[in-house]
Amino acid sequence: MSLVDAIATVDSVDPVEREIDFLALWQRHCAKLPLIQMVAVGGALADRFAWIFAAGYQAAVRHCFPGLEFSGWAAFAVSEDNRAQDPIPGVAWANNAEFEEGVVVNGTKTWIAASGVASDLVFSAGKGGDRRFFRIARDHPGLVIETRAPGRVLPDLSQGSAHFHDVRLAATQEVDSRLVAGFGASEVLYIYTAFLASTWVRAEKERKEVEVLLRQAEAIAGREEITREDVDMAALDEGVQALLKHLREFVFGGVDLWRRDYKLVAMYGRH
Repeated sequence: MSLVDAIATVDSVDPVEREIDFLALWQRHCAKLPLIQMVAVGGALADRFAWIFAAGYQAAVRHCFPGLEFSGWAAFAVSEDNRAQDPIPGVAWANNAEFEEGVVVNGTKTWIAASGVASDLVFSAGKGGDRRFFRIARDHPGLVIETRAPGRVLPDLSQGSAHFHDVRLAATQEVDSRLVAGFGASEVLYIYTAFLASTWVRAEKERKEVEVLLRQAEAIAGREEITREDVDMAALDEGVQALLKHLREFVFGGVDLWRRDYKLVAMYGRH
């Protein structure tokens, strides 16, 4: 099934304002689809950039950790406080011989996407050559996920931090991180795809141009490793940013939700 065919399967759905309601839509329409169709249908359901981000981000997490399965949304937590004065301690791991050769982790991750509803975290612990990646359920003992008040960037998307207090993890919770280096490029690809799908639904006059870009995105998504340096990614980036500029000037410039958050896509452009 082509991406356009997948997008076209979405019946008319009333826009939803709450994150929990978009998650329910995503679980109903997207969760069981192949990855690239998952993100396209998610984008088709998205009437705002917070939902476009959520649809693309979930696909990027799943692309970079293909051996993991999630019942709902997952967050990939790597951000830490690196301020020179009084930094918040980052997440570190220590061996725990009493816990089946597992580890104990402590510290804070300072940015969690969909912090209000994410059911799982994949996170980094340690630095440099000691860096490892683990998966943890939201309700794991010792993990506290805190959601901040909405900010200016994607206020519809809950965002917060994760605090680890003597969290014990079994060896089986460590995850394969071979594709982690490509997460940034994967995130761009899938957020672009979700944006294109949303545009295909909501800007009929631009559909032919959007379909060309969707085919480019689909071809790139078939690769195990995705990089920003790839010539096809560069071409996709140029096409999406040109489309964004056109939409901003001639199509959606007067739409409040669109004008407020369109910079989500603009910031991923290669300048």
